[in-house]
Amino acid sequence: MVIAEPWYPHPDSYWVETSEVNEYPFRYGDLFNAPAECLDANGDPWPAVLVLHPSCDLGAKAKPALPILVARVEAVVAHGRDEAVQTKIRAGWAEKDGAVLVAFANSCWLSAPPDQPAIDLYADFRRTRTVAFNALTEAGRRAAMTHDARVHVIRREIYFKYRWKTTLADVFAAEKERIGGDATFGGPRPAWAS
Repeated sequence: MVIAEPWYPHPDSYWVETSEVNEYPFRYGDLFNAPAECLDANGDPWPAVLVLHPSCDLGAKAKPALPILVARVEAVVAHGRDEAVQTKIRAGWAEKDGAVLVAFANSCWLSAPPDQPAIDLYADFRRTRTVAFNALTEAGRRAAMTHDARVHVIRREIYFKYRWKTTLADVFAAEKERIGGDATFGGPRPAWAS
């Protein structure tokens, strides 16, 4: 794997334009308000959630019968005031003893969403739970993730779960095959998967 390969896309390419969001079914990577049952150990509500459910089109093809997997999302600055830590979360890499290593593998940086443009976020892959599809939709989607950004998030989640250092090209190729073979794919297709 090329160490210089970025974990994340350009911040401006994370979220679908607000004017186009209704063209996109709910999918993996979308940002939602946290449903009421998403509480921390102190009973405080989570700030937001990122959908990690492996279905491509939640509710568009068939209403999911099983609960939806989501990860806790919060502002990067909530991780503490240490700017070095925040920088590592934003990059996904850190230098240590002359080597470039994965930093905070459990976190996935998210650029600021359209409804909160000054605050960048991160999802914590260690803090997950399942929620009912109806609870998720009632909470409301805040932002739809672009297909390119989704590939980056998938790659990061693969690394967190399995410690596989896949390349972006490999994940793009797998997504191209998956999307290209789906005759009922909902919403605009990415150009690279046509």
